[in-house]
Amino acid sequence: RNSPHLRALFEKLNSGGLELSYRQLPIFSLRHLDLSGCKLGSLCATIFGTLYGADSAISLESLDLSDNLIGKGSEIAEILRDYCDRVRTQKFDEYNASAIPLKKSPVEKLNLASNNLCSGYLATEIFCMLGDGFLNFKSLNLSDNELCGEEHSSDRSSKLKDILSTTIGANASLIELDLSQNNFSNVCIANLFDGIKRGYSTPAFLHLDGNIPVLDRNMLDELRLCMHRARVQHLTIFATHPEIPMSGNHNFGPPAIVERKVSYDSEQNSAISDVSDCKKASSASGTITVLFSAPLVDKSLRAVDLLDLEAEREHLWQCFKEASVDIDVSFDTATVNRMKHTFVKGCDCLHYSGHGHPDYLVFEEDCGGSYEFTVDELRRMMQSEDGFGAPFKFVFVSACHSLLAGQTFVKAGVPHVVCCKHEAQIIDSAALAFTRTFYLALAKGWTVKESFEMGRQAVAVSPAVSNPEEEVKKFVLLPPMGDHDRVIFNANRIPTWPRNCANDVAPLSSRRNGKFLPSLPYNFLGREVDMYNVIRSIFSQRFTSLVGSSGIGKSSVAAAVCEWVMMRQNTVTCIKQIFYVRTDQVHGATRSRSRSFFHMLHKQLIDAGLLVARAEKEASPPMEEFIDTIVDALRSTETLLVLDGVCTNSNSTDNAVQFLPYFLNSLFRAASDSRVLLLRDKNDGNGLLPPGSLSGLDEHIIEVEPLSYENTIKLFVHLVPYAHTGDERRRLIERLRCFDGDKSEIFSLLGEGVPSKIIDSAYGMDGDTYERVRNLGVGQRYV
Repeated sequence: RNSPHLRALFEKLNSGGLELSYRQLPIFSLRHLDLSGCKLGSLCATIFGTLYGADSAISLESLDLSDNLIGKGSEIAEILRDYCDRVRTQKFDEYNASAIPLKKSPVEKLNLASNNLCSGYLATEIFCMLGDGFLNFKSLNLSDNELCGEEHSSDRSSKLKDILSTTIGANASLIELDLSQNNFSNVCIANLFDGIKRGYSTPAFLHLDGNIPVLDRNMLDELRLCMHRARVQHLTIFATHPEIPMSGNHNFGPPAIVERKVSYDSEQNSAISDVSDCKKASSASGTITVLFSAPLVDKSLRAVDLLDLEAEREHLWQCFKEASVDIDVSFDTATVNRMKHTFVKGCDCLHYSGHGHPDYLVFEEDCGGSYEFTVDELRRMMQSEDGFGAPFKFVFVSACHSLLAGQTFVKAGVPHVVCCKHEAQIIDSAALAFTRTFYLALAKGWTVKESFEMGRQAVAVSPAVSNPEEEVKKFVLLPPMGDHDRVIFNANRIPTWPRNCANDVAPLSSRRNGKFLPSLPYNFLGREVDMYNVIRSIFSQRFTSLVGSSGIGKSSVAAAVCEWVMMRQNTVTCIKQIFYVRTDQVHGATRSRSRSFFHMLHKQLIDAGLLVARAEKEASPPMEEFIDTIVDALRSTETLLVLDGVCTNSNSTDNAVQFLPYFLNSLFRAASDSRVLLLRDKNDGNGLLPPGSLSGLDEHIIEVEPLSYENTIKLFVHLVPYAHTGDERRRLIERLRCFDGDKSEIFSLLGEGVPSKIIDSAYGMDGDTYERVRNLGVGQRYV
């Protein structure tokens, strides 16, 4: 009400300025205009003349002129009749190529309550025009106008009570009609109900409360039944035609603009059954698609710092589990194809998490490479042929420098976007704190604005976030002047979340099952290039060997590769199941250990349902027959088999060495979709598996090298027990990284890049040695 534009409008209206063109009016760019209680009287005709004039281009969707002393409204009725005549003429000329298309008025919600319309024929004229399909109101409020149904039309040929019975069911747009606080007679209401029952498209919400005379019980029951049938109609149309957009202020299906007759001649029980079917069609009251991107290398095959996506996934999982509301959450990999799939599928909320850049988002390619998904590509993807933009109510771009991408979503029509400032880089702890609190509030039914503020507060008070005052400022809610007092999810509470837990939805910790896949070691880092090489090899080759000296981290790289594949089940099509067999966990005699390798794999196949367990007293078959049983179980599966701890030295007396070539040859001949990743010590040599000995397949060898100097100091600093705080660890890493003395001595002291030696150095270092390391570079010029 304090807007300077509205003040200017009031000044012109109050001064009797009726000579206003739509381009001069301040309401030219408005979508919603509330002039209720202004006592404008006949000046309301100026607004209608502007909205429904011949050259009008105003985009007003909602107009409230309640309590404005309109009275007879003769001028308004004349303006609407002229508009309807133009629409009628345009329909006659619709096949004339030279005819100028008429721009229909966009007004969908009109409130004329408390205007004493009983003294004229405006209400009757409006219903006549609704019945003819010339007005496209979705919500009409004529409450508290002392209407009784005896009001005549302009030519006095019919009364309101008669028009209601014929127009209420013929209108194809009205969703909500408010006729409360009026004086409709019982005959008029009976005609109204009769029109609703006979109509093919009727309002889903009809208000008659406060009518005089008061509706008796039979009429109330009739009203409930009519509204029930009408809502079933809308729900059925929406269930059978989900492509039709919803409208109105209620979640009861699409607008009634569908020119298709839906008949309901069955009894109430049939209608109730239809409602149940419609509810089954919509299993959840909200959907979220989370796209994660964590490429291993950039275009130059240089390592890209790994993001802790599993931690963020766990945070989101726990957030919605705590909220316990009926919202479907799906996790996917951020590739171009999966983004296109998300656009086609649609969802209420899109969440992207990954690396950002001022000009692009970092997506993934096959094998863990990176793809620069530019803002221009995003813009082109959202420009569909029908002119509509992104099918999302809300988008969260959880990436650094993501302002431009966020603005692109806004331009495509997304009403609410959370992103990061153009020049800002958000630390992981701040992003996690904001994300969990924000989504918890959003899922519980808070508005976008309230949830955004709660997320910012969570960052401000988080003990894990350094410099929280600066981190809070980096989060941005777009558009800046948008109406963010909107609820995204109005979901029902459910006893347990998720309702149906798909295997690809739960965090990896819930799916590992403790049997098939090992966990990653604490502070796993610096192996992005090794992972990329292994993944590229197992995708293109059937037999890959990961070779390295003892303690170099072969098992950690293999575990990380398995986790990478498991988190991308929607994009990795060549591997559906992973079996990780680790024989170094078996102790005892050599023969017992060698047989245990195959027995461990046999047990995993039983747990996976690919084999049936033998009876306890059944004698063990010969080893060749036992191996053939395992191979037969893997025959029709797309499997990655990881063999860790198997000695491959041809001079070894381990029985497994003798049977491993037989097993691999049998597997590669019989199971064409199986792949093997063999972890072996560098000192074992290549004597066991000479080239060409495995059914014509060669062994693709990848050697694991020591960690770089920078990754060595990172791992050491994160493990050493004397560095107590995050700030202290960051300062020590920077000091050792920028030390301009002889770094080889430091490298040797900290373990020479071998993870097992680095761990021993970190936990075995005494306090005095640590102080000498910590004070390196003090007073020197950092390079």
